[in-house]
Amino acid sequence: MEVKITGGRELIELAKKFSQTPKMMAELSRNMAEETVDLVKDGFDKESDPYGKKWLATARGGEILSDTGALKGSWKVKSATKAQFKVDASVTYASFHQGGTKHMVARMMVPNGNMPPAWMDSFEELAETMLKEHFG
Repeated sequence: MEVKITGGRELIELAKKFSQTPKMMAELSRNMAEETVDLVKDGFDKESDPYGKKWLATARGGEILSDTGALKGSWKVKSATKAQFKVDASVTYASFHQGGTKHMVARMMVPNGNMPPAWMDSFEELAETMLKEHFG
């Protein structure tokens, strides 16, 4: 059964906007993925995990996880669809730093469990801005 709704200009414009929602959701997902990469890199700058806990200093001193910048620079958007996004570090040793080993203390770069409040605030602001732009 097909139902056609007719009405005023506002209703027609709203219907057009809703018809573009999958495209908007894909764009939102891509923007959130890019924001995630920015948040990870911000953690490197602050030398802290996503929850705000400072990384433990290294025995050799100096900047933490930043000898060459390769690890920080390796974080990229892997994929983004209307339903999900994935970010990943392209260096093989990222997981050792994320989770630690018996010889290496963990220095978390991405959340491990609950979404950090600061990250949630950032995602909510991004979504709110896009929804306002899309729906007015």
